Amino acid sequence: CRTDGRKYVEKNSLEQKVLLQERDRARAVLKSKREAEISHEDIMADRRAANRLSDFQSRQRRKMIIEHLQNTVADLSKFNDEKNEEIKQLKREVHKVKEENQGLLRQLQPLRASQGLFVQHQQGNAPHPSSSLDSYNNRLNASQHMQDAGCPP
Repeated sequence: CRTDGRKYVEKNSLEQKVLLQERDRARAVLKSKREAEISHEDIMADRRAANRLSDFQSRQRRKMIIEHLQNTVADLSKFNDEKNEEIKQLKREVHKVKEENQGLLRQLQPLRASQGLFVQHQQGNAPHPSSSLDSYNNRLNASQHMQDAGCPP
């Protein structure tokens, strides 16, 4: 028990309905008395009732905000996990396509050589048709070696 005569209120023991009634009762006491009859205790009772209600409402708002933020975090975490899985899948597909491309390029080189493209290059002044292919292969090989070493592309 409190020695000052005020009620002891445990945390979360009051509901908003009870707090509203207590505040309204304190306000009614103030309105029923003339200004000269209002005591300091009446004013403090009204203030305490209003503060209790305000505190309760503040705690409720905080709970709602925290719940909303927790839901947002859960949703964003799920979205992030989905996108990370999608990125992994796309990287696997890119790696597979690069390997397929390397195999096709290896198959293409003997065909070009057998068709005499190299001879045509030596006869004319045009750039060799496989020179851009060779530079592409060199870049692709360098990129593959970098990835094997753990470097980002």
